[in-house]
Amino acid sequence: MGFFKKTVSDRDWLDSALPIYESALPILRRITEALKLGYRRELDSAVARALEELPSLADQLSRLPNPTSQAAQSAARNLKWSLTACLRLADELSTLSELSARGLYQMVTSHVHTCLLYTSDAADEEDSVDL
Repeated sequence: MGFFKKTVSDRDWLDSALPIYESALPILRRITEALKLGYRRELDSAVARALEELPSLADQLSRLPNPTSQAAQSAARNLKWSLTACLRLADELSTLSELSARGLYQMVTSHVHTCLLYTSDAADEEDSVDL
C-alpha cells in the first residue's frame, strides 16, 4: 500500500461525505441554539454530545478516499477543517462550563460562526464541483 489515498470520483466522494456532514449539523445547531438561548443545561448536554460524536465523524471523514477535482478536494479540506474546529470549540466550551451561558455566548460567538461558516462553505462547494 502506498502513501497516497485512493482517489474516487467527486460524486462518489460526495455520496460518502454527505452523511457525515448531515450527522454533524444537528450537533452543531444544538450547541448554537443553546448558546443563543442561554440554556446552560442544554449547552452542557450539546457539548457532551459533540465531544462524544464528532471525533468519530472526523475519523470517518479522514478515512474517505480523495475526490478527483480541485474544487472537491478544497471542499474536502474545508469539511475536515470545520469538523476539527467544531470539535475544538466543543472542547473549549466544556472547559468553560463554569461560566454562565450568556457570558459564554458572547465569548465564543465568533468561534461558532466560524465553525458553522466553514461547515456551510464545505457543503456549498458541492455546487461548484463538476460531477
